[in-house]
Amino acid sequence: TEKYEKGNEKEWFFISERTKLGKGGGRGGRQKKRGSNGGYWSATVAAKKINAGNGIVGYKTILDYYVGKQPNGVKGDWLMQEYWLESSSSDDDHNNENKVDHALCKIYLTPRGAKKKKKSEEE
Repeated sequence: TEKYEKGNEKEWFFISERTKLGKGGGRGGRQKKRGSNGGYWSATVAAKKINAGNGIVGYKTILDYYVGKQPNGVKGDWLMQEYWLESSSSDDDHNNENKVDHALCKIYLTPRGAKKKKKSEEE
C-alpha cells in the first residue's frame, strides 16, 4: 500500500464501494452494513436526491459514527457525507445479485468534536 500524507486533522475524502444486496441492486435493494473496527456508521436521515436541473443525477446521505457494537454504540464526534451517482438501469443490472457502486465520502469532525479537540490541545 502507498503512504499518503494527511492534509489536515479535521476532514478526509475517499472513494468507497457501495454494495447493494438483492435483485437489481437499485434503490429498493438493501445496502450492506457500514462497519469498521470498534464502531459503525449509521445514516441520520434518508438519502437526499441531487437534481442538476435535468433530473436526478445522484444522492447524498449523512452518517454518524458510533463507537461499540450495534445497537448499543455511543455516538462519536465524526460525521460522514456520502455522495453517489444515479445508476443506469440496463437489463444486465437487473440480473446482477450484488451490484457495486462507488461513493465519494467526506469524513469530518462535528463542531462539538472540534471544540473538544481544540480544548484538549490547549491543556
